Amino acid sequence: MDFSTSVLDGDDRHAVLLPGGGYPATAPLLWYTAAALSFQGWTVHLVTWPAGMTRNDVIPIAREILDGLPGASQLLLGGKSLGSLAMPLAVERGLPGIWLTPVLTEPKIADTARRLGQDHLLIGGTADPLWDSTIAAASEASRLEVPDADHSLQVEGDLRATLAAITAAAHAVDDFARGLQPTT
Repeated sequence: MDFSTSVLDGDDRHAVLLPGGGYPATAPLLWYTAAALSFQGWTVHLVTWPAGMTRNDVIPIAREILDGLPGASQLLLGGKSLGSLAMPLAVERGLPGIWLTPVLTEPKIADTARRLGQDHLLIGGTADPLWDSTIAAASEASRLEVPDADHSLQVEGDLRATLAAITAAAHAVDDFARGLQPTT
């Protein structure tokens, strides 16, 4: 796969953040997630999908990146929307995860989300048709649900509420990452 990554250098803890289909790593939710992790010292890998990639490429790309980080003392996998299709891989490998506006309408992701533990964070908005409050609440994951926020965590027509939502998401990521237990 011809994907690329931008890396924010840090220590030997590595976080891999997968973008949405039309939501790049430089967009607010992913950028401030990366910033929160980077400020804590994590090395953050921001992925850019290859041209022509499909939903079936998400897990193979995530697997390839994770397999290329054998010296990491701790790994974290996260994704926005399309990137959340890697959630089952994180669970399979016992990795903590940060899932930004995950596709909870996808049956495999919904099933996986229901079984998430406290080492995962779910963030979504009530105006997002791909978010399901019931599924999110059924898990043991930490979660942030933003009233009236859409799939980009924006509140239509309300800049202050949108900025508050992005700020709340960044704080949730920061708090979540601070609470992760080292794996070594």
